[in-house]
Amino acid sequence: MLKKRLLPLLAAAALCAPLSAYADLQAPGEYLYVIGSPTGWNIDMTNYVLTKEADNVYSGLVHIAPGIEPVMRFYTALGDWDKNSIGYQVDDMHTLIDFSDRNYSNPFVEGKGAWYLEGAEGWVDVTVDFNSMQISFTGVDIEHASFVSTMIDDASVRPNDFDTSAISFDGDLEFVYSVKTSNGRTCDFGAPVMYTANGCGVMGNYSLGAEAPRGYLDMAPSSEPLRIMGCTADNAVSLTADFGNMNINVVRSSFNIDDIVFELREDRPTTLRCSSAFSYRLSAFVNIDPSLDMGRINISGDFSYDLYSDNNDYSFVNYESLGVQTFVITTDELPGKEIRLEIEWLPEYPSEFVIYTLDGTNTGLTLSHYKNNIYTSLITIPEGEGDFEFYFKGPEPHADLYVYATSGLTADLSQETSQYVVGSCVYDNYNRPLVIPAEFRGNTYMFRFEPNWYTEASRLEISH
Repeated sequence: MLKKRLLPLLAAAALCAPLSAYADLQAPGEYLYVIGSPTGWNIDMTNYVLTKEADNVYSGLVHIAPGIEPVMRFYTALGDWDKNSIGYQVDDMHTLIDFSDRNYSNPFVEGKGAWYLEGAEGWVDVTVDFNSMQISFTGVDIEHASFVSTMIDDASVRPNDFDTSAISFDGDLEFVYSVKTSNGRTCDFGAPVMYTANGCGVMGNYSLGAEAPRGYLDMAPSSEPLRIMGCTADNAVSLTADFGNMNINVVRSSFNIDDIVFELREDRPTTLRCSSAFSYRLSAFVNIDPSLDMGRINISGDFSYDLYSDNNDYSFVNYESLGVQTFVITTDELPGKEIRLEIEWLPEYPSEFVIYTLDGTNTGLTLSHYKNNIYTSLITIPEGEGDFEFYFKGPEPHADLYVYATSGLTADLSQETSQYVVGSCVYDNYNRPLVIPAEFRGNTYMFRFEPNWYTEASRLEISH
């Protein structure tokens, strides 16, 4: 049941007002725009609209994906948050609706009060009637779906029972699905469309290239055709539509699962520093075939880490888990296949820093850990000819994980104390040694080094 709210007097008075009473509300045209959590709360564009099905009556389907709040209101025009909206009430606040029985209707007003359909998930049929000033929400299921294409005689009628397990066709195939929902509505599912104030256009992955042996197509309520390019009669295409996840799995008969690359990289790093300040890309460790959908990659680990989707890749951060840890990587597209990625995690900072010369020689001079991430030692600059050029590394066998250098600095040790920025070599501009002029060889100085992943915070202090 509806959790009660005290409506403002303006909203209460407006419950039975005709559309003409709303002087500030632009009359809807072809579409009524859905704005809310399912659309990303963007007033300039939306991927869901209600279409005009009768005079002043608009209806359509909205998908509530798992984890998405079922919150929405509606606009007769895009581009302005404060104009042309209809809602549960005038004030800009959510109203909680008990949607456990998957049905709800009530009057609407000109306003920004959004409906929060508690418990809604999956497809919701929405109808807005400006004649009666009523809105209704109904949770629905897809009861029947027909593959429809005017290019294939047997699939040109609606509804049909055309078999999509092996479609033989020559050329570029265009199609939609015609669906019937549990409340009797019929509509098309095709290429996703983005609607803006200036018009609309298809978006997303709605076309499979001629060279792709398999792939996924996105779909949404739309009459825009989906496309499979380069079909041939001797290379049949299989389609599996998933209306819950709004996609279609397309597989050509020539597809061979053994041709799909899903494996560890031979050149992958096996040892990493555990640091909250640095992330690692998954693509540096595994080879994943570009035809695989990264959205269907599953990654689990036996330690505490953060995982981020990162431009058709994943990045992960390990804050505190040391030792050998394992990622298990699978994909929904290749059942039974998995990658086990083992990584040895070392502390963010080493037990000591070692001074190496420019030619890679270990001088045996070390800075001992003092406290926190501060390292100190009395260092005598080795005797020899020419300037002394050096940088820091960690101890073996993982010395190269802890390389710190400069952007090209020459030390002036004539001062009582001098400071220098020394950065991790993960940053391209910190890859040159610190230079101590030859005149200071043989002298002893106190080195105080405070490393940090962040270059601007890494300091080397040298004092008499």
